[in-house]
Amino acid sequence: NVLGVLSLIFWSLIVVISRGSMIKGLIAGLMGIVLSFVGLHPVTGMPRFSFGSLYLFDGIELAPLALGLFAIPQAFDLMLKGSTIAEVDRAVARPGISGMLQGSLDVLHHWFLFLRSSIIGVFIGIIPGAGGAIATFLTYGQAKQTSKHPEQFGKGNVEGVIAPEAASNAKEGGSLLPTLAFGIPGSAGMAML
Repeated sequence: NVLGVLSLIFWSLIVVISRGSMIKGLIAGLMGIVLSFVGLHPVTGMPRFSFGSLYLFDGIELAPLALGLFAIPQAFDLMLKGSTIAEVDRAVARPGISGMLQGSLDVLHHWFLFLRSSIIGVFIGIIPGAGGAIATFLTYGQAKQTSKHPEQFGKGNVEGVIAPEAASNAKEGGSLLPTLAFGIPGSAGMAML
């Protein structure tokens, strides 16, 4: 059962990522599930949690949800503080060719993480409809779990960038398999193909 496997992956991922505060992680996961219920019931066609608004019959779209949850509170916080998101130290920043070279060397230095994340991305891409979000979250969680320095994740650890990006790029190759073999597009790009 694909739904059971995806559910198990979802809850396992919440447990791994929210190591410090398990209750907060489970509450956030449950809130995500409740938000996914908004819209018309797929079997009966009855509206759920739409509060009589026609705009919510199709569910909550990703762009307004992301703006509402992340961008608008951050914008108000920055406005009240009167500051920027991060102070850039010009001595540390590596613009241009040297930054790209350093990024390439980081990937070569963490080649096993890159390879493992790419393989996971291919397998997630093979599952029709799973998408890139599952691949990136799953590989971020496994990179954090297998890292020698998991406390540095979220504070600039390059492993937290390499793993999700490798999986995100590799899942497109994996999503090509069900598209060509069964005619079931594995992603939006494959649906266009």
